[in-house]
Amino acid sequence: MKNKYVVLFLLLWCVVGQAFDRAAEAEARRLLGVYQKDSEKLYNNGSLKAWAYNTNITDHNREVMEEASLITRQFQERWYNKVKTYLKADLAPSTSRLMKMAFTAQLDEDDSKNLTSILSTMSTIYSTGTVCLTPEQLRPHYLQYIELVNKKARLNGYSDYGHELRMKYETETFEEDILRLYKELDPLYRLMHAYVRKKLRQVYPQIEARGRLPACVLGDMWGRFWTNVYSQVAPFPDQPDIDVTDALIEQNYTVEQMFRMGDEFFTSMGLEPLKDTFWNRSMLKRPEDGRDVVCHPTAWDFYDGKDFRIKMCTEVNFENLGTIHHELGHIQYFMQYSHLPLTYRDGANDGFHEAIGELMSMSMSTPQHLEKMNLLQEVPESLVTTLPFHLVNDLWRWRAFRGQYHLQEYNTRYWQLKEQYLGVEAPVARSPEDLDPPAIFHIANNYDMIRYFTRTILQFQFLEKLCEAAGHEGPLHTCDFYGSKEAGDLLAKMLSLGSSVPWQDALEVMTGERRMSSRALLHYFAPLQEWLTEDNLRDRDGTEEEEQEQEQEQEQEQESSARRWSDSGVVLALCVILARWL
Repeated sequence: MKNKYVVLFLLLWCVVGQAFDRAAEAEARRLLGVYQKDSEKLYNNGSLKAWAYNTNITDHNREVMEEASLITRQFQERWYNKVKTYLKADLAPSTSRLMKMAFTAQLDEDDSKNLTSILSTMSTIYSTGTVCLTPEQLRPHYLQYIELVNKKARLNGYSDYGHELRMKYETETFEEDILRLYKELDPLYRLMHAYVRKKLRQVYPQIEARGRLPACVLGDMWGRFWTNVYSQVAPFPDQPDIDVTDALIEQNYTVEQMFRMGDEFFTSMGLEPLKDTFWNRSMLKRPEDGRDVVCHPTAWDFYDGKDFRIKMCTEVNFENLGTIHHELGHIQYFMQYSHLPLTYRDGANDGFHEAIGELMSMSMSTPQHLEKMNLLQEVPESLVTTLPFHLVNDLWRWRAFRGQYHLQEYNTRYWQLKEQYLGVEAPVARSPEDLDPPAIFHIANNYDMIRYFTRTILQFQFLEKLCEAAGHEGPLHTCDFYGSKEAGDLLAKMLSLGSSVPWQDALEVMTGERRMSSRALLHYFAPLQEWLTEDNLRDRDGTEEEEQEQEQEQEQEQESSARRWSDSGVVLALCVILARWL
């Protein structure tokens, strides 16, 4: 008899429990619907205020933007308190995922005001600073920033802010996965570094025959992109140059015509055209009225499903034409997922957004496409195109967030990592009082940079499948999927998912794979790797002693490399060498 009552109790408990779960699910869904509607208006207003500041840097616009940011924080805090019970409820997996993406714990008002002020201050210093040193530096602001973002991350259950950023990729093995990819790409980077060092020594004899390169000789203030030294280091020296800047100028291209060309690239594939609001509201050129603006090219989503803009101080040249196609890739992504709830209006992960932009820029740069656009008269028989690898600084940030560095060694550790992984060194003596990382836009403006690592891997995986859909035959680096509706349909299918599913699911829709793979990238650059290997062999004098010395050095480098790969962090050491066809 007792057992009978026990069974009845368990059955009743299960029924009540299931009823409570269904009730919690229904209420969570109702709350999400209300939140999504209210948040669209709020985020639209915040974006408008941020746009006003970025296109006209004044104290007034900064104050208005910061006020809007605080209103957003208060809104998020109210909603978090309203739904936090349901964050722990037994909901459907999709509902639970959406709840956790939408609602996070917030800093208190004082800390939030301080963080907002710090971020806008760093953005202002970065955007209005000059080469000459000014009394106000980024260092004290960035140190306060680290403290506050770590505090907020811990409120949401993360060990530090770096942990929070990595978990945006929804996989516990993210660092290990990136480390695996980095090891696969390292041999190509070593070949490129050795080749560039050899070529630059012809210009700067003081550079050592072996070892690190001074960062200042690599083409920009950060030693980040190597495109500006292209003319000094270009392989395949007999190949014609395809920088079509002269053709653009000779054909009287305007900035708007360059954007129209980019728009037609997407519509040729059956994708969405730019809306009237884009042409009426974007800042496509530097204003002529003397106001300060943030010129760094960015694409903007105003969260109303119809207002998408680009902010860019465009000039008529080949480099900017590539940037236009990149930024329009972001705009296309915005438009494709604009039907989703606001929380899902984002890339499947940060690397997806960047991969789409860079993929479009890369495809536009092929001689085949430039000939179709009447910007190149004949297609050279080239073997390689752009190598758009970005210097990633997140290893330093992850360690700083984790508290692995003492305050006085922040900058020293930064340059040690650059020397170890990138083979570059500071051009002038640095001191513990310096802090060089925030001199990079993405660090000063709170963008993670691991997205550019994943971007580089993903863009070639995407390229491979789009080229298959377009029926391309021949080497991967000669593919141009312009005009292919089949490629456009495949791309739209993935873009329209936004972040509504884990990125592995989105990747599978596009490529049939669930892991990031370097296979397509290495296939794309196989001709370059073969050429660089042969070029290095041609430089040897053939003596047995020198070959033995080189073999010993290679073994030592491999051993050192193996030790490096065991580190818990990751940094991308692949930088741009080739930014145009040869």
